[in-house]
Amino acid sequence: MKVSKYLIPMAIAYVLISCGHRSEGYQHVGDSDLAFQVLPGSKGATGSTRGTYLFRIIPSAARYEALSAHLRDSLVLHMDSSFHAEIHGRTISPLYVQNIPNGIKGTFEFMADFDLNKAETGDTLQIIYQDKYINEKKYRVKTVVK
Repeated sequence: MKVSKYLIPMAIAYVLISCGHRSEGYQHVGDSDLAFQVLPGSKGATGSTRGTYLFRIIPSAARYEALSAHLRDSLVLHMDSSFHAEIHGRTISPLYVQNIPNGIKGTFEFMADFDLNKAETGDTLQIIYQDKYINEKKYRVKTVVK
């Protein structure tokens, strides 16, 4: 079967354009070492007390390349204690943290659920990432409970 000379470049362009829009809706903070991005979730179904959030950690190229294979694995497998939320003066640990494989080298994505039992729609919530593997800094993103 003969493949058109335009098919492969068009497929590559489609992938690049699609990947470029994946950051829509994310709130982010960062510095020269890494970027921490949060996609605000919602409280879930009516009456639900759980709020789901998506996180993305993107180390700088230099920091990523400097990590050992063990530390890269830790950024995937040992992140459950790296995230928490603060609301109404209390700290909330996630009910779970799930790694989301994305196929993008040097980008780590996670999903977490928090118990937002006492939170109301419109309350300010801080999502906090305490780095343990790249620079040991704390990153905070303010968002609103939806």
